[in-house]
Amino acid sequence: MNVAGVRTSEGIIWVAVGEHTVAVLDLVFIRVDSAEKPGTVLITPDQLLNPPEPNGEIIAVRPRAEPDPGCDDVPGSQMLPLGAHVETGGIAGVVVALDVPNGLVTVRAGDAEWTLPVSNLENAKRENS
Repeated sequence: MNVAGVRTSEGIIWVAVGEHTVAVLDLVFIRVDSAEKPGTVLITPDQLLNPPEPNGEIIAVRPRAEPDPGCDDVPGSQMLPLGAHVETGGIAGVVVALDVPNGLVTVRAGDAEWTLPVSNLENAKRENS
């Protein structure tokens, strides 16, 4: 028998999964002693070697929403890639260095170099090499 651990307002309850497919953090509705309760799956059947006896059963599953796969919240994600060509404010050149902790980008054109805040390049014309 497949058993899952579900967190409810009363603590963790072991429930029979039945024909349902569950994943960690799925919202489920369970039946325990003829009462229906919402809960969150914390332990899935494949995580258990010796499952305990279930005290209830899953009657409905609402899979968790998949997170946005974007990386906009990752530190440094706003930085330009090395080698990118940029044009802004009369400066046209190639990104040759990044200072991620300080949010700075170094742009080189010929023998001249400029270190600029990446925020100054938000609206710059960009072309990746």
